[in-house]
Amino acid sequence: MSTALIEQAIIERPILMKGEMVRPTLADIKTNTRRIINHLLFIGRISEFGKSDTPGYEWHFRDRRGLWNDISHDRLMHFCPYGKPGDRLWVRETWAQDLDCEVFYAADHPCMPSTIEKWRPSIFMPRGISRVKLEIMDIRVERVQDITEEGAKAEGIMLPERTCTMYDRIYSDAFEVLWDSINAKRGFGWDKNPFVWVIIFRRLKEAA
Repeated sequence: MSTALIEQAIIERPILMKGEMVRPTLADIKTNTRRIINHLLFIGRISEFGKSDTPGYEWHFRDRRGLWNDISHDRLMHFCPYGKPGDRLWVRETWAQDLDCEVFYAADHPCMPSTIEKWRPSIFMPRGISRVKLEIMDIRVERVQDITEEGAKAEGIMLPERTCTMYDRIYSDAFEVLWDSINAKRGFGWDKNPFVWVIIFRRLKEAA
């Protein structure tokens, strides 16, 4: 297969990241991200996702009509909105442009630069100015509270220098705080223990 055909076969999708996720990703510390399972390709929004007790099916969910659906694990992975191993993700982050069209990224600036008026939400970032490209290495499904210390580290959790690391769940507890800061107000707090996509990736350092 020619290089051109291989490139055409690579699927790219956008993914949103907050500054506290972008910084460790750029430093190659963050290699995992966990995302709530509340949307499936070709199906749309879903709710009440969980394990099925119907023989032959691993999962079930309610669709937008409120109807229950049973689904096999293989089919679920086919419907993953982030793709499959080998696919790529381009990161949307909070950004801005000044009058000279210079691009600024909020993750790099604790204070807003004087040359811009306001930050623009990540959802509006165009593909052309995304600076972070990722390749999906693996995807699995688990509950968010199943995260291990190794998994929390791979989420890019960075502890203060003087943090005591003798406690068994120090990284996981820090991840819990980060998770709730992003997802609790959406109804998917740590205490709800939602099922999530665990996306394992590597950052593409070459132009992609």
